[in-house]
Amino acid sequence: MRRACAHGLQQVHGQGRGARRIAHRRKDETTYPVDVHLQLHGGDRPLFTAFVFDATARNRTEAELVRVRAA
Repeated sequence: MRRACAHGLQQVHGQGRGARRIAHRRKDETTYPVDVHLQLHGGDRPLFTAFVFDATARNRTEAELVRVRAA
């Protein structure tokens, strides 16, 4: 998550928003894909908002779509 935030902050700094798919680690050390969306809210004190979504089902659906299109 920290790597995504660091990369995302660089992207957000120039555009005001950014997104990235990364692997998140559970307590038991297994990983799963997540989509992290960052947004910069300007003002006197900059504020970042992050939305994190489990991308497991999306990855499965995308892989199935690729398989079907290749058939």
